[in-house]
Amino acid sequence: MNSHLPKSVIIIGGGVIGMSAAFHLSEKGVKDISIIEKGTVGSGSSGQAAGIVTCLMWNATSVVARMKSLDLFERFSNILDGYTFQQVGCLNLSTKEDYLLGSDLRELHDKLGAKYETYIGSELTQKFPDVITEKHEYGILDPRGGYSEPHTYIPALRKKIESMGVKIYENEDSFLKEEMASEVIRKKATQGKTVIPLSKIHEGQIAVVIYHDEDSISAIRNASCDTSVSYTHLRAHETEADLV
Repeated sequence: MNSHLPKSVIIIGGGVIGMSAAFHLSEKGVKDISIIEKGTVGSGSSGQAAGIVTCLMWNATSVVARMKSLDLFERFSNILDGYTFQQVGCLNLSTKEDYLLGSDLRELHDKLGAKYETYIGSELTQKFPDVITEKHEYGILDPRGGYSEPHTYIPALRKKIESMGVKIYENEDSFLKEEMASEVIRKKATQGKTVIPLSKIHEGQIAVVIYHDEDSISAIRNASCDTSVSYTHLRAHETEADLV
């Protein structure tokens, strides 16, 4: 186990970010991980989000982040029982004029290794029979793109992290009402060392990871305010990249 990692961790929030943080921390060697969720895991926005993922984005940061995300989704398809990333591709349609204007963007994708395929006019219909196009219309396909279905992803990820020893506490509403959770966490986070640099702390609606000593977990769950812990907020797009 890496020496800078804590012996035990509490994660407040059992959405996909909280569960993903638990997965990567467990892989890195943290043995004692608990998730506390005010409802049931994935019952919030995580259970409603089945967004399309493509790496054909508009700037280098977004392209690299999406490529990393696709690496993870492809890996999860192999290690999560009952889950398959629906890698059907992602097709963008444009006129010839718009396609020519996007030459700089394609150069960026080529430089970063983002794969794509270009189809023109009838080539599009041959590839996708349901797409009827004119000869001047272009299609740019991201063959790695696709989507996840939360009703399969969430239970599969939960099953995986529980098999890794992660403990999940659900329906902890009395502790996790937003105003109470925020106050309790701030009172407890008066001492200790933040593992993630201070520059990355972000006050948003995100998972909160609390690092604590081996004896403090029961005190935190009981909401007493005399336990010294350290904490950090992780942005959604930083969570996996920082922990991998």
